Amino acid sequence: MRYKYLLNIVLFLIITFVVSCDSKKGKQQTPQEKIVKKEIEIRFTEITEEAGIDFKHESGAYGEFFMPEIYGSGAAFIDYNGDHWQDILLVGGGAFEKSERQIVQGLALYHNNGDGTFTQVTNESGLRGVKAYCFGISVGDYDGDGDDDFYVTSLTQNLLFRNDGGIFKEVAKKAGVAGGKAWSTASIFFDADQDGFLDLYVGNYVKWSQKIDRNIWCSLDGETDNYCHPDLYDGEQGVYYHNNGDGTFNDKTKVSGFIGGRGIAPIKTLGLAQIDFDHNGWPDLVMTIDMKADLLFQNLGDGTFEEVGIKVGIAYNSRGKPRAGMGIAIGDIDNSGYESIIVGNFSRQPISVYRSMSNGLFRDIAYATQIGKPSFITLTFGLSLFDADLDGDLDLATANGHVFYDIEKTVPQFSFRQPQHFFVNNGKGIFTDKAKSMGSYMSDSLVARASAYADIDLDGDLDLLITENNGPAHLLRNDTQTSNHYLRILARLREGNTNAIGAKMELYFGGGKRQIRYVKSSDSYQAQSEFPITFGLGRQNKIDSLIVIWPGGDKVSFDNISPDSFIEVVKGKGYKKIL
Repeated sequence: MRYKYLLNIVLFLIITFVVSCDSKKGKQQTPQEKIVKKEIEIRFTEITEEAGIDFKHESGAYGEFFMPEIYGSGAAFIDYNGDHWQDILLVGGGAFEKSERQIVQGLALYHNNGDGTFTQVTNESGLRGVKAYCFGISVGDYDGDGDDDFYVTSLTQNLLFRNDGGIFKEVAKKAGVAGGKAWSTASIFFDADQDGFLDLYVGNYVKWSQKIDRNIWCSLDGETDNYCHPDLYDGEQGVYYHNNGDGTFNDKTKVSGFIGGRGIAPIKTLGLAQIDFDHNGWPDLVMTIDMKADLLFQNLGDGTFEEVGIKVGIAYNSRGKPRAGMGIAIGDIDNSGYESIIVGNFSRQPISVYRSMSNGLFRDIAYATQIGKPSFITLTFGLSLFDADLDGDLDLATANGHVFYDIEKTVPQFSFRQPQHFFVNNGKGIFTDKAKSMGSYMSDSLVARASAYADIDLDGDLDLLITENNGPAHLLRNDTQTSNHYLRILARLREGNTNAIGAKMELYFGGGKRQIRYVKSSDSYQAQSEFPITFGLGRQNKIDSLIVIWPGGDKVSFDNISPDSFIEVVKGKGYKKIL
């Protein structure tokens, strides 16, 4: 009996082992499944020098610690000659009185040669001799003639460059958008009233002059001079310009509702972005405010706006305190159909991730997305949301760098030059910082400011441009090895807002998958990314349909679009393949 009992146990164990092995075999992934689930290694290669980009920003600092010296300048991708190759526009700082380097940089335009190199064409394009201490850039066809114009903010009066066949002419005063002698930072083109012409909002920072800075003294250690805290300066009201449709603008700031509301005027603005948070087809405007509550101006559809930041939940952190908002990015990070608001903040303040909910409210989920903890120490200016590996979700690149050159002396865990973040999305809105494994640039320490993206080589994936304060620009080519598919779309209107800023695109693919994107003017930090929209499709090689909702609400649907192509969609004319 004993031997029979032992034999039964042995047989049971053998059967259990065989069943277990068969079960494991049944659960093994097919080779195709293994490929699909394998994590893609995103790689960027810096090509600045070989591409011919020789720009270096100058802050003009010479020891008096003027506040504008620490904020750096923006950057833009612009197709100034309409050949579908994205060109690069960079803005310089300058010099102050008594500076040993009497430099006024103005602007630098680099023409994309289509072979991985760029040629500086600043002089030939009419941009020579621009004398201004510049900050931000926004691009838009404000006069409706079909080519890209651009607006530049500065420390004094701002500049508007009209594009006449690839040659630019400065027309800000004539157009009515030069502004007063105010320190302007971010700006944005958007069709606020949907009359077909691009309006303009200009964010101003603080009331500043050399005299003001010389009358205050600031220090981190109580001994050596340093830059002052923004709280010591009065804020400067931004300006909303309405486009008259004839090449001129009128200041409509007061009557449009950008002053008033809950008593917090939009002051100390560093970031601007467009969003349609209430999904009514009218463009709303988000503003990041330094050391004050961030603002969201809801478009009421009658030419006026109402500030609703507190009401919808983006004004303060979870403790009811304001943060020091820098750059901003807007995008659908979890393919829910709702765009989130992401804000770069000062050190000891994590990047804010405000997820949009179906009821029109937002909830800060920075720590739930795993972006909050890695970003707590760094100081983030630029933010770029784009699908780096074309797997169908938006990843997040940041541009980090402190403003106090000797911050390590008082706070050892902080640094002036900082590594960057690159948060890779798992498809569900949860991110992992992969910067250290993505090549030398991402782990390098920089004093980074602006970030922007574009497909500079027309290979389907998106490349990056980063600027440094008082340092070089960095052009990073996307060298990610992937067989993921994509679709790139350039939306165009035939008149007025020819860039189709505000157009919404809905892509359906893979038997039920959906992504949304909007055509937008500037975001990030004083920067402009390209206008074409890039959808990553992952391993799906069939597109079910593309729906384009034009500004104003007209809708069109397209079927039978081939993946791995670059198409132009023109309202009223269908689409054609560019590449």
